[in-house]
Amino acid sequence: MDLPLAIDECWDALLTDLDAIATPEWSLPTPCPEWNVRDLAAHLGAAQASFQGMPLPSPPADWVNPFTGLDAMTNAGVEARRSWTTEQIVDEIREASARQRAQIASLDEAGWSADTMGPIGPTTQAGLTRLRVFDLFVHLMDLRHALGRPLAPEATPEAAAVAAGWAVDHSGWGAGKKAHLPDGTRVRLALSGPGATTVDVIVSGGRGACVDPEGDTDEIVSGSAVAYLLLTTGREDAAGAAGGVQATGPHAQRLLDT
Repeated sequence: MDLPLAIDECWDALLTDLDAIATPEWSLPTPCPEWNVRDLAAHLGAAQASFQGMPLPSPPADWVNPFTGLDAMTNAGVEARRSWTTEQIVDEIREASARQRAQIASLDEAGWSADTMGPIGPTTQAGLTRLRVFDLFVHLMDLRHALGRPLAPEATPEAAAVAAGWAVDHSGWGAGKKAHLPDGTRVRLALSGPGATTVDVIVSGGRGACVDPEGDTDEIVSGSAVAYLLLTTGREDAAGAAGGVQATGPHAQRLLDT
């Protein structure tokens, strides 16, 4: 995977779309519960500014955060920018994204493998960058869906492949720990379009894993890789706009449902 290219695709697309938003569109709802387009943009800037060590505003002193953990951090970043203009929000995104791109461009092989802290725990710089592509691409789809624009994942093919690959790679965990599929289950993911792949999700000893396809199975999830990504992140309507996915067989359906 080409992570620098994927990051560039995400930021270029996001900034182009943000610059084209009309004033009334900033208040449109998004697939992210409780966030409108303005809040989503504020999150994009807050998250990347934090990773880049930029100065961060604080929420109002009398504000009470209704969330805990990672959700609390995310919500605080949005609330701290509540008084900002949309121009300020986009300016922060532009600066934070430029800093990230410069940082990535400076990495050598040792830099990519260096340990760092991500939002869900210790990782490497490559792991953090991959997670950032996942987050940015999903929110790019959120933004376009909220604005009623075509999702057009084919315009950002490397970012789509990295983000969809993240969802596919975690499908084993989903099969074992979320869907609780029985041992011996084999569900084939036959996904097309940007991020296309074919893998089998198997369960053994209560644990799931993704392996190369082998033999035949009547349990199949087929459709758009980007739609699979959006469905697994709780975005059913957006998944439909991306072409949708279909399940054949009860275990395949259970994987999708959970």
